[in-house]
Amino acid sequence: MERKKTKTKTTYRNRTGKQKQRKRMETKIETTYTNGTEKTETTYTNGTEKIETTHANGTEKTETKYMKGTEKQKQRMRMERKIETTHANGTEKQKHRIRKELKTKNSVYEWNGKKTETTYTNGTEKKNRNYIYEWNSKTETTYTNGAEKQKQCI
Repeated sequence: MERKKTKTKTTYRNRTGKQKQRKRMETKIETTYTNGTEKTETTYTNGTEKIETTHANGTEKTETKYMKGTEKQKQRMRMERKIETTHANGTEKQKHRIRKELKTKNSVYEWNGKKTETTYTNGTEKKNRNYIYEWNSKTETTYTNGAEKQKQCI
């Protein structure tokens, strides 16, 4: 006796299996910054990236579509905006590298009773108007008993 060979056919609701897998890979990510000034919504759809940015004042709304391979460059730009803060002897001091716009490369911003904040964006330097910056022409750094002390000569 010979057995009859039966063929099995698989049907998907979403036309093909590949489209079904793509639909599973679609994700939606929402990120809100703690300062409350920027809200970013990122939606990934079939290898493309769509970003909607809305500022709190409601004056600016931008929609940008990125193709494949631009997400890593965006992360690199975010990494360049980090600020290094050093605490020494109970005072807060921030050291920043000056870009090509300024004459000298080595400068020190000293804390004058208020917070200092510097943001670098695309090779330019932006300063917040509410903060006070003082620049000392000469800076000498001496180390004593493992503590860092800075002497400014104006």
